[in-house]
Amino acid sequence: MPLAMVRLEESMDGTGRWLVLLNSPAAAPTQSAEHPDEQSARDELERLYAEGRRFGAWEIRRPEPY
Repeated sequence: MPLAMVRLEESMDGTGRWLVLLNSPAAAPTQSAEHPDEQSARDELERLYAEGRRFGAWEIRRPEPY
């Protein structure tokens, strides 16, 4: 069972916003942080990955786009 789950989603409403979604622990309710652009969202994602590496390894999955 995963200890945490993090996702990156692009808003499809034309605003250019991105969301970083975090469940920690994985079964916990989703916390979300909105970012005005892709780079700031990816920077936050990398910060979360770096923080999590202190406790173990991430399994990174990239689903196929629809």
